Amino acid sequence: MGHAQPVITQQMVIAELIKAGINRDIAADLSFRYYRNELTYKDIEYLESNFNLKLEMLERSLKSEIISVKTELNNKVD
Repeated sequence: MGHAQPVITQQMVIAELIKAGINRDIAADLSFRYYRNELTYKDIEYLESNFNLKLEMLERSLKSEIISVKTELNNKVD
């Protein structure tokens, strides 16, 4: 007996894309095309580059924040 497949609704896909920083209108369009099996390789490349850019920006921001907090703590210790 196989495992039950999770039920993923179009609204769930939209919500996850929005959480990942995709514009609501673009998320709705992508989810609609996903359900109609119309996502193209170009769409997937766009998503990959968009996610990578957002991750790089987040990483830079976090590194900067960590350095700032570390410097602040070092100054308080001195």
